[in-house]
This record gives sequence, C-alpha cells and structure tokens, in this order.
Amino acid sequence: MSLLTTSAVFSVVSASVSIATSAGVGSLSGGVPTARLVTTTLTILPDRPALSKDAIGAGTPRMLIYPTDALPSPLIYELNPHRWTNMGPEPLTRIDFRDRKTLGATVTQQFVSDLTDVEYKEIWVGGGADRIAMSWRFFSLLYDYYMNTPDVTQQLFIKWAPRDISTHIYEVFITSISVGGSESVDLDYLYRVSDGWVHESVTMTFRILRQVQ
Repeated sequence: MSLLTTSAVFSVVSASVSIATSAGVGSLSGGVPTARLVTTTLTILPDRPALSKDAIGAGTPRMLIYPTDALPSPLIYELNPHRWTNMGPEPLTRIDFRDRKTLGATVTQQFVSDLTDVEYKEIWVGGGADRIAMSWRFFSLLYDYYMNTPDVTQQLFIKWAPRDISTHIYEVFITSISVGGSESVDLDYLYRVSDGWVHESVTMTFRILRQVQ
C-alpha cells in the first residue's frame, strides 16, 4: 500500500505555513510500518474585522435613489423585505476555490469574491389570498426602477440604501423582479380590489456595483 503525497496551495497569500507530518503505512504482508512525509502549504488570510452583531437603525425603511428626475426619488420602501440574501452590515461575499492540475499535483487556488460577483435578493413573502407581500402601488414603483435602467454610459446608477441593517449606500443594477417564485409576474384579481395588493411573494434581484458611502 502506498501513500500519495498531495500538495494543496491557496493563492491569496499574506503569510504561509508549511506543515510536515509523518504518516505510518504498514505493508500488506505485515511488515514494519514505513514513514512518508506529507507537506501541505496553507494560506493565512489577512485579518478582517468581525461582522457586526447588531442591526443598524432597525426598523428604518430602506430606499432606492434614482439618478435623474425621470422617476420619483428617493423611493422609500413602504415595507422592508421579510428576507434577503448576502447582505448584513456589509456585503457577505464568498471565498471561491478552483482546482487546477500541475505536472506533479493538483493545486487548489483561493479567491476572495468581489462585490460584483455576488447576487443579492430582497424577498417580500406573500401567501396567496391569506397574506399580502406589498401594495400594487409600491410594486409598480419598484417595477419602474427595474424597467427604466439609467444611462450607465453617463455614469448614472441607481443607489440602494439598506438603512435598517447598514450605514452604507451602494450603486446597484437591478437584474430581475418576479412575483410568485418564477421569472414572471404572477397576479390574481386581488391586485385590483380596493387599493390593490400583491399576494404572491415578490423577489427583487440585483448586483452591487460599488459602495459610494
């Protein structure tokens, strides 16, 4: 029986540690165990501050800011989303691992995701006829922001301020708004009743382009 020597190398290096261990391997015939050396090179990532544990401005409505007077701005949320993804007091980016072959081993490289690599979602949870997600008026305003993309060639971007959880403001690109859990807008007659209500869950998907404050 043989012991394969594996070298794992992580790329974003601020400091590295080499660990050498001896592993005993016995032969099939019951002979004396032999020792092989396994060397692993690790990356120690730069120190980063711990995530904040507390919401900032809890209960403060979020808002979108349109860069021109073509749409009402700022758009103050009538109701903050019930759920959202990849955002706390700061964006929750991910570590990405990629394997590649070398002549003698498989090398694993580590990359820290950029803001623009991460998809963010805000979700207002509906429940059919028993629970509303938002008013038709607010949905219509969100849809206007989605459909009327500013002229990014002129450096015009929608700004997003999640003021209940963060003090930062971001430039964003809205990529999708869906109702009912699919890439469509699923409505029923209740959106026309009285002031109008959207009863299925609403999901707004976007990408952060950069932090501006």
